[in-house]
Amino acid sequence: MDCDVNNIYNSSLPQRDEDEPQNLLNISSASANTTIAATLNQKKRLLKRPIEYFIRANNGEKVKCSLCSHEYKYDQFSDSNLRSHLGFKHGLYDYLLPSQIKQRARHETKSTISSHLKQELDTTVIECIVKDSFSFGAFRRAEMQDFIEIIKPGYRGPT
Repeated sequence: MDCDVNNIYNSSLPQRDEDEPQNLLNISSASANTTIAATLNQKKRLLKRPIEYFIRANNGEKVKCSLCSHEYKYDQFSDSNLRSHLGFKHGLYDYLLPSQIKQRARHETKSTISSHLKQELDTTVIECIVKDSFSFGAFRRAEMQDFIEIIKPGYRGPT
């Protein structure tokens, strides 16, 4: 059977004008550039070594902050406690990890809800989970937390 390679048509490929440039990887350049820029900024931040602000003490098991002399446990594989100290105690926010920034933002939103109202809301959430067969993590998802923050700022849900 003779087959003409030039006449093969792939129905899964979208039709395009001949003048239109071909995007072989089917990637949006705008979103790709944005993602790459955000990743590079994040990596620049993480390249800063917080240990430079600390002096080793106690046979290397602890370190002392050279700015305030506060001591912290030192682990060569994790420096998140040192980053947190520099960022939140000394305002050196470039050392913070993205997760630390998000975590701090949530803690800074102080609850202005009375204990009675919190208990009432918690009971309603639990009833909703049980009666409507929601998963127990449904009210912990980021989108649901954002929604709850809009309708009742400061409410965190049952723990």
